[in-house]
Amino acid sequence: MKEKNINPEKDASFKICMKMCLLQITGYKQLYLDVESVRKRPYDSDNLQHEELLMKLWNLLMPTKKLNARISKQWAEIGFQGDDPKTDFRGMGILG
Repeated sequence: MKEKNINPEKDASFKICMKMCLLQITGYKQLYLDVESVRKRPYDSDNLQHEELLMKLWNLLMPTKKLNARISKQWAEIGFQGDDPKTDFRGMGILG
């Protein structure tokens, strides 16, 4: 405000709006950092939580079709490239 010669008494709403904008910028930056952290976490088929997320994905996308096995050609039906979906998580980690 000092740099741009903005008078807080003359334009009281500017200070409030500027504070809100700065809070949003900070929030977006934190969101980016949080998402990037998840993206960098590799998918681990030995991690039960990761496997549960994968099964949840199947059940949400294919609620009426039972998955025959963890490694199955059925994964292609929802867009995975191979029989084992863990191979498709390369660049996006668990976020994929």
